[in-house]
Amino acid sequence: MNARTILFPSRIIQLFAIATIATITLSAQFTIKVPKIPKITKDKPQSASETSSSGDGSAYDKKTFESIYLDTGYNEFGGYAPYISVYYDCYGKKHSIPQDTVDRWAKMYGGDTEEQLTLGQQRLADLEAKLKARMRSFPHTGENAQKNPGMVFEIASKRTEYLQCFRDGKRAEKDTAETASSDNMSSFFLEEIAATRKEVAEYTPAGKIYLVGSRNDANRWLNRAMVPVYRKEFFDQWKFPAATVAKFNSEFDALASEAPTKIRAFTASQIAKIRLRSAVDERMMLSAMTDVPGVIVHKTGMYDATWSIQKNDYGLPSYRWKTGAIYGRNPTSTHPYCWIWLISIRQDYSGGGTYGSSYPAHIGVDIAACPGK
Repeated sequence: MNARTILFPSRIIQLFAIATIATITLSAQFTIKVPKIPKITKDKPQSASETSSSGDGSAYDKKTFESIYLDTGYNEFGGYAPYISVYYDCYGKKHSIPQDTVDRWAKMYGGDTEEQLTLGQQRLADLEAKLKARMRSFPHTGENAQKNPGMVFEIASKRTEYLQCFRDGKRAEKDTAETASSDNMSSFFLEEIAATRKEVAEYTPAGKIYLVGSRNDANRWLNRAMVPVYRKEFFDQWKFPAATVAKFNSEFDALASEAPTKIRAFTASQIAKIRLRSAVDERMMLSAMTDVPGVIVHKTGMYDATWSIQKNDYGLPSYRWKTGAIYGRNPTSTHPYCWIWLISIRQDYSGGGTYGSSYPAHIGVDIAACPGK
């Protein structure tokens, strides 16, 4: 072993001391800076009361939205809800939401009169302004209004459009209801006309007193068939659809073609019954024709020579009467038919077997053929 490579312990200690001094000296000459590691913090999650997520992942400020929508400043029971829910159906139709889903949404209507709708439009304008000022997003969540800022903002901001939709819907509902009502009534009316046609076909002077009369309004169906102005009044009143009007016209035309022969037979039979004359009674009957001024009289007189007595439920007399008739024409009529007005002369019971003064009372009117027709 080479003597120069052998280190004695004392020498090792000496070298270590020198190295330590060098390190201390070096650190005194240079400043070493170690960068700090930044403190990692997690964002505080927002609570459910502050935000809510819609089905498509977009969030909205739930707390602010509800404070606006449920503001009781206008309505202590529902804030702006009454002015939104009136348009639920229109919103559902616009966004293709099933009606049964819309029907399940809680509704609080503010009324649908024009006055209430006008007030609602003012409230919705105020609601739109509040939503714009305090919120940034309005997602459509597919839920009811309290959880659907998209619906509320859309209805509030497009309130005029929704108002028109609502009005159109109400008008359509009314039209549908009227159509259903008229359809129901048309079936009943057509049955009445069919019954009138049957009565006319079965009439004989010997077998029946009246041409028609076993059913309510029977005379009117005959008149509507024979007189165009009455038919028009009927259609104007009921406003049937064109197809229904065509059905009526078909029945009316059939009755109009079947009736003339029977009307002539009925007219002759009734004129023959006016065989008794009474100047006092006839003047009284004519005084009752205030609704037909200037009536053209072809014949007038009484059917009965003796009094008939009308009794009450206790079997006591109420009044007595004799029937008379005026066969004539209304001078303002535009149709070719005449009329037979049936008018009774009455006397009210006064007690003790006595009656009061005579007075006229209308019984009815039947269509009749004019002389020579």
